[in-house]
Amino acid sequence: MVKNCLEEKSEFGMLLSLPKGVARVGCTAQILDVVKHYEDGRMDILTAGRLPFRVVELYPEDPLLEGHIDYLDDRETPANPRIRRELVELFEVCHTLIFDDYPRISKAPP
Repeated sequence: MVKNCLEEKSEFGMLLSLPKGVARVGCTAQILDVVKHYEDGRMDILTAGRLPFRVVELYPEDPLLEGHIDYLDDRETPANPRIRRELVELFEVCHTLIFDDYPRISKAPP
């Protein structure tokens, strides 16, 4: 997959893998650099997240876990401050549960 993305200068999708399956929201990733090539064909790559998407359908028979996605649009309208605080709190709880560590991000504005 990485080789194809490099040859075609295309992005690939990233999803969080969990013990009970994969997250249904992810983002595309652009390969910025190949840091190291290994003899067996593997590579260490440097990527940057790009466009967020939602999984519509996964094709589990494909070893690369391909599927159909819808890109998510950015919203220009400001978020409700109460809902924003609640979402940040939920994110912090989820991050702590998944990674057993508190997220190292700046707090959202009040």
